[in-house]
Amino acid sequence: MNIHLSPLTKKLILLLAMALLACSALWAQTISGGGAIQGTVKDVTGAALPGAKITIRNIATNVDTNVVANDEGSFLTPSLPIGRYRIRVEATGMKAWQGEMTVETGRVAEINPALSVGDVSETVVIEGNLAPLVNVTDATVGSTLESQRIKELPINGRNINALLEDTVPGLEANFDVNGGVRAAGLMGYSTDYVQDGAASN
Repeated sequence: MNIHLSPLTKKLILLLAMALLACSALWAQTISGGGAIQGTVKDVTGAALPGAKITIRNIATNVDTNVVANDEGSFLTPSLPIGRYRIRVEATGMKAWQGEMTVETGRVAEINPALSVGDVSETVVIEGNLAPLVNVTDATVGSTLESQRIKELPINGRNINALLEDTVPGLEANFDVNGGVRAAGLMGYSTDYVQDGAASN
């Protein structure tokens, strides 16, 4: 059975296929190796502030990601590249709130800004890293190592698996046929390796 398509229809099908391939490649980049920020914006009494504007700026690139708090004051960013970010929260009739944090691979960091009554031109700046020391949102085991720390580690042979075993809690040598390391007793193929934000399995 032969189906005859007009040249215009063929071009439309080709454009659609190319768009789908581009979207899938973009999706793969956004979900692999990034992190995210979530939280709830409230006032100092604990009441939610719906519609609060959250601006997340990548300090290295000066690229902004903007999100708006929902009716419960909650927000969740899309996947963000790993790195240092400045977060600014604004709501009508409230002082602006600002702080900095590091987004790490595979982690959803939680922050809960508490805004006080005042003019939005006034800003309350929170010093230090906003990122919590303990991940309470999921059971993912992950770690981000700075290049200086890697250089200072006395690892014989510079084996990445030996480095991971020594620096990431919950990782151990994997003695099955695939070798490598495993997390929390899982098989080796359950481990995802990400380098500079890209999957390197």
